[in-house]
Amino acid sequence: EVRQKGAALQPKSQSCPHFWWTQSEDEIEVNIPLSSDVNPTDIEVKFGSESLEVFIAGAKDLQLRLFNKILPDESTWLLDRKGKGKVLQITLVKNMDETWSTLELGMQSASQVNFQQNDLIVKLMLQTPKGYFVRHRDISVNSTEGLLNVFVKTQEFVNLELFDEIQPKYTVWEYNNREGVGWIDITMVKKRPYLHWTGPRKPDPNENREQEATAEDYEKHDQLIQKIERDNKEISNKTGKTYEEEYFDSLPPKLRDYHRRLDSELNKTNIPGSYDHADMPM
Repeated sequence: EVRQKGAALQPKSQSCPHFWWTQSEDEIEVNIPLSSDVNPTDIEVKFGSESLEVFIAGAKDLQLRLFNKILPDESTWLLDRKGKGKVLQITLVKNMDETWSTLELGMQSASQVNFQQNDLIVKLMLQTPKGYFVRHRDISVNSTEGLLNVFVKTQEFVNLELFDEIQPKYTVWEYNNREGVGWIDITMVKKRPYLHWTGPRKPDPNENREQEATAEDYEKHDQLIQKIERDNKEISNKTGKTYEEEYFDSLPPKLRDYHRRLDSELNKTNIPGSYDHADMPM
């Protein structure tokens, strides 16, 4: 059977910091930007009927579980110059002529979402599906005052309308591997300090409102405050530092500077008492 090639690629590509891809009716094109010192002998591309693996200088650079089957023997790659660098252009020949809705299966949503907060900060920990190869540059995180979007390998991974507004310029994130499981850890700064979030997502207005706090709730709150004060004193006795100092030391520099500026502004107000940065260690 002779397959007809050369159908025009769709002009709109899907991209992430690692690569971008386009498709025609019968082919997928994956483009990976590389440095100018990479040579063809440094590259190994493995085509499977439903998988793609790319190795650069012996190290795995990309691994995909493809949306549908391809023809490995007809799929090809070439290294091309682009500007001051190079691009690895991989052509996957589809087994069937059809439009793929995505490039890789199984990366459409987080397997698990953990949530932490203190008076200033909200932290989300998003688990990537087990068994999937993910690198830091496969990920992009975008935030506005009320929205958080996370993409993994060109696919939307999280699209979240946040519980309350944040200050997006202070949003920081990193990708970590803990016990063989990948986690995207995102730290965001609340626009309204002290506001307690009941979760990362904006509450549904149709859901039942929370009941008013009871005397027992206030008693538990007082007990928690007393425990925090005891823990702070214990930390101070062991390290010679206050809990606030320990907390500052654990923050990224950008957030540390923000805390100091906020403290300075709060000290100019008439708010009585000291400012306690955290009721939950992160």
